[in-house]
Amino acid sequence: MECSLFLFVSFKEDFLKKLNYTGQYEVVAGSEKDKRVCEALRGALEEEGVDAQLIPLPCMSWRAKVAFVEVEGLKIRAEPLPYTPSGDIEARAVFINTGLHESEWKNVEAEDKVVLLEWFKDNLDDVNWQYINAVLRGARAVVLFDPYPGRFRRIVITAERDYRYWPGAPPPIPALSIRREDGLKLIKKAREGRSFRVYSKTEVRHGATTYIIESKGEGVLVTAHYDRWFEGFTDDRAGLALLLLLCERLKDEVGYVIFGAEESGAPGYSPWYWT
Repeated sequence: MECSLFLFVSFKEDFLKKLNYTGQYEVVAGSEKDKRVCEALRGALEEEGVDAQLIPLPCMSWRAKVAFVEVEGLKIRAEPLPYTPSGDIEARAVFINTGLHESEWKNVEAEDKVVLLEWFKDNLDDVNWQYINAVLRGARAVVLFDPYPGRFRRIVITAERDYRYWPGAPPPIPALSIRREDGLKLIKKAREGRSFRVYSKTEVRHGATTYIIESKGEGVLVTAHYDRWFEGFTDDRAGLALLLLLCERLKDEVGYVIFGAEESGAPGYSPWYWT
């Protein structure tokens, strides 16, 4: 029992060191941090005697600068969902639950309004359909509050209703994520027919560069991605930490591939944004 506890504590300490190896900040495909992080990771592999090469790949880069929702003097922090455009919208608001089902839109006038939605809890990726449903009904902006308190979230939204391999259209209106507790405050305001101001300042760069860090080995291939939204604890700093720990132990007995642009970055607003 004492030996098992020692091994667990030792692993935990090693894991936490590796977990924080690339910092606790957001790393977006094609950003300055993208290059710094991948160079540090290649260095980490080479320190273990693993020869690794850096392979550049073209990508699209998007970043959020500032965003908020304002109503009657109440200013609420928001986080734009990639690839939200910049915008400064002021319009009456309407709350439509999740907005996923036709029945929720019945007898609701959403045209030229700010649509407030609760992020669909059962499948968070359905946020794209929530957004598209609002766009199709003429909304000027979408504000989604999280299903869980105290957190913000980013998932790419697109304007396409299919998964075409070629480029797609950019999202036409802003979509912002807010905390659940703030969303619950806004429901009352929306039901009173108040006007919301939805502000987003974002930046898109086409022709940016992301990277693959590759070390060819025999047999097993260990992989992880290094780009992330916010701190990205489980997606994928934890996976990256485990890869670095395995590299310490296995050295060049296996192959390693660490890649960027998993969260976003496919050129031309492709619906396959993670490829």
